[in-house]
Amino acid sequence: MIYTDSAFDNLLQRNVAFYLDDKVIKKGKLVLVIKKDYYFIFNIYIDNILRKIEYPYPFILDNIKNGLLLNYHLTSLSIGCDELYYRYLSLNKISNSKLYDKIVRLEFIDSL
Repeated sequence: MIYTDSAFDNLLQRNVAFYLDDKVIKKGKLVLVIKKDYYFIFNIYIDNILRKIEYPYPFILDNIKNGLLLNYHLTSLSIGCDELYYRYLSLNKISNSKLYDKIVRLEFIDSL
């Protein structure tokens, strides 16, 4: 687990790709990362247009070889407490986010 203050330093001004379940969901040049309330706001150039992408804080933020993992798995929220994990699973899932129980990989890439 890493702290957020320096987590994104090695990804700034580089071409990056956001992966969800091994599918590329966004890719572009990462310009700025802002922490606001409970969200990361990624300012990224996609086709020479500056876009803002918001992701909530992950339960665990980890370094990988060429990027970061934003872990939204319920098991990482309830580490060491199986009872709590099963209670999360039994909650009403009417308005799930696409990030529900998933991992987002943020990796730098050679070119767009």
